[in-house]
Amino acid sequence: MSDAAFYPAPLWRRLLAMIYEGLIVLALLFAGSLVYIGIVTALGINPTGAWRLRGPGRHIYQIYLVLLLAAYFGWFWHRGQTLAMRAWRLTLVDPEGKPPSLRLALGRFCAALLLLGPAVPGLLWIREHAQSAWGWAGLLPGLLALAWTRVGANGAGATLYDRLVSTRLMAQRPPRRSAPLNPPHHQDRSQ
Repeated sequence: MSDAAFYPAPLWRRLLAMIYEGLIVLALLFAGSLVYIGIVTALGINPTGAWRLRGPGRHIYQIYLVLLLAAYFGWFWHRGQTLAMRAWRLTLVDPEGKPPSLRLALGRFCAALLLLGPAVPGLLWIREHAQSAWGWAGLLPGLLALAWTRVGANGAGATLYDRLVSTRLMAQRPPRRSAPLNPPHHQDRSQ
């Protein structure tokens, strides 16, 4: 990876890529949920109804969804880009500037899950209880992780979870536009 072609990803680009990634993740979780519900219904494991999981089936389902996300992010981050990162010209690299190993990619997933994960129940709780301190507290780890991009000169641009596992999210510079070889001639039509 050429250092001239890449620079630390700005926060605004990260956030837009995260929104796009959220749409992809929702579709992935929806499709994965349909598969899971189909399997437990076909096997008769969920006697209370296909759309209402209770007891161990519910906990297994939650673990399954986390593993599904780990597989998605681990696979794509190990290759350097998810689908949303490709659209926003972002690349994940290790300290040597190469795509991270699968171990680093999964480490980044775990760190991001611990820091960004509480925001999901926090937002759901705030939706119903806007004045709840617990709901707002759930947002703090994720805000801290993202605000970390503004801390430190040597690792500027790295989120807290990137710094924890020694990865960097880099943005690709847009290609330079060259002047046309034969610029169009403007003719004076007033004659």
